[in-house]
Amino acid sequence: MRTGRTGHGRRPTHRSTCLRVLGRGGAAVAVLLAAGLLLATTATSVDARSVMRGLLDDSWTKVDDAERAKILREMSQRLHVQVLALDLIWASAEPNAPGEYDQAYLDHFRACIDDARRHGIRVVVSVRGTPAWAADTRFAPPNGQPKGPHRYDPVKKSCLDDWERSVGYFVTYFQGRVTWWECWNEPNLWGYLYPQRTASDPKFAARHYMALLKRFYRAVKSVHPGAKVLAGVTAPVGTNDRDRTSPQRFARLLKSFGAARYFDGYSHHPYMPANRTPMIAPEKPPRSPKSTVSLGNIKTLLRVFPKKPFFLTEYGYPTRRSRGWGVGRVSKAIQARYLTRAYKYAARYRQVKMLVWFLWKDINPTGDPNAYTSAFFGLRTVNGQRKPSWYAFARLK
Repeated sequence: MRTGRTGHGRRPTHRSTCLRVLGRGGAAVAVLLAAGLLLATTATSVDARSVMRGLLDDSWTKVDDAERAKILREMSQRLHVQVLALDLIWASAEPNAPGEYDQAYLDHFRACIDDARRHGIRVVVSVRGTPAWAADTRFAPPNGQPKGPHRYDPVKKSCLDDWERSVGYFVTYFQGRVTWWECWNEPNLWGYLYPQRTASDPKFAARHYMALLKRFYRAVKSVHPGAKVLAGVTAPVGTNDRDRTSPQRFARLLKSFGAARYFDGYSHHPYMPANRTPMIAPEKPPRSPKSTVSLGNIKTLLRVFPKKPFFLTEYGYPTRRSRGWGVGRVSKAIQARYLTRAYKYAARYRQVKMLVWFLWKDINPTGDPNAYTSAFFGLRTVNGQRKPSWYAFARLK
């Protein structure tokens, strides 16, 4: 689970159509057809059920079997969850040396996926987190961080083969259980890939991500051709400096590198930044549209890859402010209204196939709401009480 992410008020703690009209009488027909095509490729009144609904929350993986079954029954039968998103941390799965896997970690991960599948829920798995042995530590740590290695370090060029081998091993290990594989998480933020740019290469992070993506795609498809590879996985904001790259720029750079041939769908996290209050409604454009892609201006990204489906694999509104996520928050009643409106708005775009809500249940492990590990986006409170958003999610149609 991705709690507290750097760059948009968050800190990491560990995701033409051409018409040819012939004949003199074809002009009016061409206009009508063009209008129809425009509607088809932008917004259309599609039922919200056409957008797969999911949850990003790994709390259910950290309880005993009976409690896990209870939570999954709720998700499946009461909330009608179709997709669960999980993080597979490379540094945890292969911590010490190339080829030395933590089998207990992987066994538990597979058992949880099996439990979800038994309840009719499919899974998105994001693979991220550079192990110490693969980390390129040439760069000075960012923002006063201690000397590395860090999980946000780039993968050494000499270890790219190991990255591909490891991804292939994971896909083999899960034997077709995973429907969608995401390559990394929020690589446009320093907390997951640093640096974003160097003195000699202003495109460093995007270029490095491209190298990871090529290997990732090849590894997944060689083992499970039917699995879908999701790329980008971008955070909603970026200031185009050493620490952050805007999602628009990151996507355009990937396109210029020819990335489209290496993924089946593009992934993005269209949060409305929570660094201000009051927070803006889902369908409204963000205050800084040149550096932010929220749900309200998602077309900015859809236009970069117009032929690709989009998967919005992390989204939500907090009902309480926290140090790791910013000062913005909404009331519980407004969270429920915004949830409903978000799914309806996302369903207007045929390219958008999925919207994943963060979280099922609020997180406050230390009891301090100001801790970086706290997050209050859940459908339930920390003590398990249902918020109005729980009922709104259950009523989605």
